[in-house]
This record gives sequence, structure tokens and C-alpha cells, in this order.
Amino acid sequence: MPGHDRHTEPQPDLAVARPEVVGAPRLGELLLAIEVADPSLEDDRGTKVPWDARAGIPETWLLNVRDGVLEVHREPGRAGDAWTRTYQPNQRIAPEAFPDLVLRVADLLPSPDLESAAARARSPGWER
Repeated sequence: MPGHDRHTEPQPDLAVARPEVVGAPRLGELLLAIEVADPSLEDDRGTKVPWDARAGIPETWLLNVRDGVLEVHREPGRAGDAWTRTYQPNQRIAPEAFPDLVLRVADLLPSPDLESAAARARSPGWER
């Protein structure tokens, strides 16, 4: 994979490890990886999510900011994830490792005001 070799480990934007882990978690201690993707969507979906699956991370969430959805990947294997589902903002999701922690997808996404400001900041010629 580009930018990775067999000696590197996935570096998700956010990782949730087993509760007893102290310090930087190792691969077998990760329960959930979260990738936040806007301009990096293609790279995250094509490189980082499969990398997380091959590394054995049981669940990866790809917060697709561009399309305003959450892509959930579970059941990792050498060929990638066997289970993938897309959740809309009005839906709820719980990580497999924490089934009582039910979150609204809309609460994970940036607010429309923040998203508009970020889009303006990326536009050529935009100044404060």
C-alpha cells in the first residue's frame, strides 16, 4: 500500500482501545478505529480502511464528511472487511465493543455552519 510497509501500523484519526490499556495501544488492543474524511475520502476509503482491516482492528468507522454519512466496516480479514454499512445522519449506531453507547450519526458530523466556513476557507480567493 502506498505509504505503508509491513513494519508500520495503522494510525487512525481516533482509536478506542481496551479499557485496561495504559499508554499507546498496540494493534491487538484496539477495538475501534475512526477515520474522519473530507478531502482525504478516497485515500481513507481505499487505503486506510483496508489497512485497518488487514491489521485486525475489529471495527472501523469512516466519517464521510463530504457526503454527510458514516460508513461502518466490521469483520476484518486479509481481503478487507466482510461487513460494510452506510448510516445516514438520522440513524443511530453503537460500536460493537460498547453496545450500550448509542450515538446519533448527526452528532458525529460537523454542524452545517462549521462545514460552510470550512468550504469557504478552501475556496480560492477567500479571505477573512
